[in-house]
Amino acid sequence: MNKRNHILQSLRYKSAKIITILLLILTIVCLTWERVYIDLAVFSGVLFLFGACFISIPIIGIWIYSFIKSIFRHTETDKVLLYVHILDLLLLGVFIYISDQVLLDCNPDIMAKQYTEYETQMWNTVNNTRELLPDSSRLVIEFEDQDYLSKTDLLNEKQVNDLHKSLANIGCIGIEVDNIDSTGNLAYSKLRFRRVGMGMYSFRLYLNHLTPEERENLNKDYNLIVFNDSTVFEYGSGVFGPQYFDSDIKQEFLEKLKSPQD
Repeated sequence: MNKRNHILQSLRYKSAKIITILLLILTIVCLTWERVYIDLAVFSGVLFLFGACFISIPIIGIWIYSFIKSIFRHTETDKVLLYVHILDLLLLGVFIYISDQVLLDCNPDIMAKQYTEYETQMWNTVNNTRELLPDSSRLVIEFEDQDYLSKTDLLNEKQVNDLHKSLANIGCIGIEVDNIDSTGNLAYSKLRFRRVGMGMYSFRLYLNHLTPEERENLNKDYNLIVFNDSTVFEYGSGVFGPQYFDSDIKQEFLEKLKSPQD
């Protein structure tokens, strides 16, 4: 009987240790890595827990058994394990919260990386959507928790669904585009990239190349950062929070754009 209790106690400690280490790793990943790597880390964690069912299910089962037992028993072992299990639950809560919040972060460097990776697809999404619009019309649509903006009479259901998929593929949540004739050099379409709080980070894609003078004038706007001769990063402020790009971050980013690339 003592041997059995010893084995069971050992299994409880080991399952708690494995779960705690895994949750610590996932939480650290969310705090230090970019979003593109977080999904891989989460996938790896889930694969570890559920991929090898003959190993993972018993670990989870023992953890649950140990947690329940530690609540109702008051031996020294149960007290120690109860603290560990509570820590695990806290780590799980922190991990879920942080992994959700990471996606809400945004800055010029994140936007530059996103645009560089999906430049062709972004332009294709804008141009293809423009071709679908009736004459002299303008489409404004957003798909993230904004049901009132995801409805439109300008596109049919299939076109809306296809547009939603295209935007998701380039990491954007909305688009503003028209096919109204314009001879002005400053005509542009907009891809809504990421909403942080009440503010919105967007990509402006200009139909015509910007002149050096136009680029200089646009950069004077605190809400804009000129990335190249046809693309501008925009921050649209909400009622609360920052009303424009942080001046130091903007200046640092512009200096990096001027520096020769390695």
